[in-house]
Amino acid sequence: MKTYKVISPLKHDGKAFKIGSSVEMSEEEAKKLIKIQVLEETPVSSPEPGEKKKK
Repeated sequence: MKTYKVISPLKHDGKAFKIGSSVEMSEEEAKKLIKIQVLEETPVSSPEPGEKKKK
């Protein structure tokens, strides 16, 4: 499962998601919602080993 950003109000698995929130679902489910501009992919960024977090 991947995490996606909600860009249009969404109801998924009985829960309401507001614009700007994140939702986790399968790529198969998300494909359709990305196509109709309800979701967008959110890049997973984790710092490289030894890299400090920005303040």
